[in-house]
Amino acid sequence: MLPHPCKGITFQNKSAVCEVATYHRFGDLCPYEFLAKYSLNVSDPNAYLIYPGANGFANTTNQTPISGIATLEVGRKVDRFGDPSGTFLAPLGAPYIERGLPPKNLFAPENSSFPYNYHVYQVIEPITVALGPVAGWFEQPGLGTQFVLQGNQTVAGLVDSNKLKVLEKREYDEAADFAADYLPSPQ
Repeated sequence: MLPHPCKGITFQNKSAVCEVATYHRFGDLCPYEFLAKYSLNVSDPNAYLIYPGANGFANTTNQTPISGIATLEVGRKVDRFGDPSGTFLAPLGAPYIERGLPPKNLFAPENSSFPYNYHVYQVIEPITVALGPVAGWFEQPGLGTQFVLQGNQTVAGLVDSNKLKVLEKREYDEAADFAADYLPSPQ
């Protein structure tokens, strides 16, 4: 059994999702160092971030991406931090630090009903994805599992075509719903 990732953590905000409890925004870097390493222009607040190659998959020692093609089965619950126009998903409840995501993915648009820009979905029709371990990036260790949609598919497009269903919190509040069945249900 895997260790409980939130064991011993005292939450200041009772509405916080466990997936971000162990997260440190810039790792061990100060903000300037972080931007110098991961943005194209440290002095431009609108500069693009530098993302890892190979769709963010971890590599072998020969620098070959570790990934394969898989099918997300009907009924599986998946999630993502970030805008639904994206192409990446993860097993429901995977800790944020395992996802190799930038801090900006936690910022929800104004008037959003999704805390921390966190969205949960259920697979309604089988979906073909690339699957593999996440590369460490943005000062996070990575090594969680990611699902990358194929072709021109986006999460929003799959929702619009009824292949994914957006879930409300009450629809994924059992511990058994979460990755590896070791995370607590939302509070």
